[in-house]
Amino acid sequence: MSDLPELRSKESTHRAFVLFHNTTRRQVELFWMDYQGKPVSYGILQADEKRKIDTFCTHPWSFVDPITQEKLMVDGKLIYYPTVWYEGAIDLVKMTIRRKVARIHHGVRTLKEIALEMVAMQLPDVYQAQDLELPQDLVQEVQRVHKELFQRIKPVAASQ
Repeated sequence: MSDLPELRSKESTHRAFVLFHNTTRRQVELFWMDYQGKPVSYGILQADEKRKIDTFCTHPWSFVDPITQEKLMVDGKLIYYPTVWYEGAIDLVKMTIRRKVARIHHGVRTLKEIALEMVAMQLPDVYQAQDLELPQDLVQEVQRVHKELFQRIKPVAASQ
């Protein structure tokens, strides 16, 4: 029995040519999972930025907002596995390989979740939520979201 995690890169047999496209309005950090299952950063994409990556089909990728640590998706999945390069990939006119476009996006969230996050991000501290003219249950939810956001942000800010 192997001690290696299941989510990791395996063989490097079938090549894949990807164009990661950040379709969000946030920065996105790209992570390749190495052969031991450890995330390796491939840098940060700005909003609407694209990056060409040559990889392999059994190499998983994940995407994280470096500020909030929110996990982002490609094709509705948190982990992206590229497809083999030759699936519709050759442009015979230009004699080039077409890259598979992997559009990075947010997961589906409710309007309430988005609104709570936007309100919480505007508050200098969690106690300011009490001053909002909201029902008490919503004040408590804003406070919860504020705490979650700033718990995710503090470790990132401390490591920089």
